[in-house]
Amino acid sequence: METPDLDTWWYEPEPDNLQCLVCHQGFNQHALIRTFKVMTSENSRDEMYRCSRFVKANGDSNVLLYDRHLQCMENMHISILAVSHVWNPKVSATQQLRRHAPQDLEVRKFVSEEPVRILRGFEDSLEEGGEFWHDYFSVPQWTDALKNQILPVIHDIFKRSKTTIIYFDDVLPELVDQLYYGSSSQTRLSAITAVCNANWFKRMWTAMEFVRSGPVRMMTANYKLVQGLDDPAFLNRLHDAWNKEVTDSGGDVHTLEHRLGMYSGTLVPWNLGPLREVRSSERLNFAMAFALLSKRRCRDEVDFLHGLRGITRTSQKPLAKDFRSELLSVASACLLQGDYSSLFMTPKLSLCDPRLGREDKLNFNDVWTWELGDEVHQPIYADGISPSPKGTGVLAKFESIGTVDMVIEAEWSGNDPWLHFKSCVEMTITVTGPNLDPFVATLGPRLFGTDKEQTLKHLQDNNLTSSLRDALQTHHELCWWYPWHVRSLGLKGDDVFYWLADALLISKIEERFGQNRLNLIRARFGTMHGGPHNKMATITCRRCGTTSMFRIALFAAKYEVRGARAWRVPGLQYDMSHRDGMAILEKNGRIVGRMMWATPACECRVIETIELKMPNLCNPRGSGWQC
Repeated sequence: METPDLDTWWYEPEPDNLQCLVCHQGFNQHALIRTFKVMTSENSRDEMYRCSRFVKANGDSNVLLYDRHLQCMENMHISILAVSHVWNPKVSATQQLRRHAPQDLEVRKFVSEEPVRILRGFEDSLEEGGEFWHDYFSVPQWTDALKNQILPVIHDIFKRSKTTIIYFDDVLPELVDQLYYGSSSQTRLSAITAVCNANWFKRMWTAMEFVRSGPVRMMTANYKLVQGLDDPAFLNRLHDAWNKEVTDSGGDVHTLEHRLGMYSGTLVPWNLGPLREVRSSERLNFAMAFALLSKRRCRDEVDFLHGLRGITRTSQKPLAKDFRSELLSVASACLLQGDYSSLFMTPKLSLCDPRLGREDKLNFNDVWTWELGDEVHQPIYADGISPSPKGTGVLAKFESIGTVDMVIEAEWSGNDPWLHFKSCVEMTITVTGPNLDPFVATLGPRLFGTDKEQTLKHLQDNNLTSSLRDALQTHHELCWWYPWHVRSLGLKGDDVFYWLADALLISKIEERFGQNRLNLIRARFGTMHGGPHNKMATITCRRCGTTSMFRIALFAAKYEVRGARAWRVPGLQYDMSHRDGMAILEKNGRIVGRMMWATPACECRVIETIELKMPNLCNPRGSGWQC
């Protein structure tokens, strides 16, 4: 039989005449949800009278199309099997040429046959079938009145689907076996990078579809479902296997990345962004949603806004303003619902911006904009945010930390984490003196992100407290150029720093990352503190006069940050921060820096309402877009 032309699937000459099979109303007010089945001509005789229309498929089969409203489907308990896939490049190019352009036979065949192959692959795997949703059949691409109502609700289609089928068109089943059961490190690493480089991970729409989906099943390039794995999109295995390989290579993630060619375009698991985290998040997090989508590929900024709104669950009203205004509108809507994350995102920088480097264009995780993860504890004053009287910012409750006195550069060495650690030790004792508790609270939790209570317990359980107190007092009393000593242990010089890093759990391997904090501060922890803008600051409380030191990420030049006020968001915690550690540096209403480990250093807990300007957010950084 002759292959249907694309108008069969993508063009409705009389959209106003279409009716929902349930309520018999049109689709002017609510989006068309078009599902389909494939049945033999004989088996579909009765069903042909219950569908909206049918199309003859190759062989003795019919594609039966069903037009309904989403709410009507829910009311009738009609389930959907939604397909998440990447468009074929030739199909995409033809779609953008619109309906009066020539239609290549290869493209027409692919559009007409690909959804059927996926449906039959699903059914051949002995899975319970149903009605399918695939945008080649389900979205009238060349009927704007219908399509423009469907795009804003795609997130709801996937959210309400019984199962989402993720079709990896470039992942063979042998690759999946190697990823999970490979016997050698080289086999596993090859599988990790091959799966990470799958086209499905690179698109904005597929990312949004995944995080809004319920149960998912993976289908490989041979149209077979992957059996026996409860691991959505293979992500748990990708990250676990990667962390083990990092640990086995000595904890030096940079060396492993170079060996695999990450800086030449080979993707590794962290390059895929926070797909798992956004999917499991129960709280709004504008920043994490933005970072997930920012570098993924999409056709234009309108599609990006549809994806961003779909993940953040903000209003899907028609786009009425320019892109920047709409972006800030979504950020503000999230903020007014208690989501502070937009205030902590790295905004556009007048400083050197690491987001513009060549290497940063080779992955799909906008870590320079947001690397703090999901919100794990709500702020105490989540409902204490309101628009500012001028309408250009917000009023919110913060806890005063103090005023920035100095911004300090710690020493760094490209391959030697110990130089930075030694520099931090010396700066810490300069600020805290030989007092053990503030020294431990500063060097461990505030500069390297350790847990204070765990560290103090470790010191006590291992009888290290008196030795540490002795070392601090001895060094404090001697000239600064005199080597460190721990007389009770017979240690001096560099051996003291190695002992100190062990005692404060800074050199302990963190299983979650496969690295210790000495290396993490040069990798993930360094990124979330702004990379080249990762500095230290001394801040003095305006009430009691206590001066403390914190690690900060600068959004402005050092001289501009001096004199800024530091404000903590009480109770707020993200995955990579401490509870009560999230703080901003503010000057004249403008946010000029952030802190993630800024736990209280004194007893003063004064709450004030301040007015903040909305940050100058960076644009998404997909193909062709610049900050």
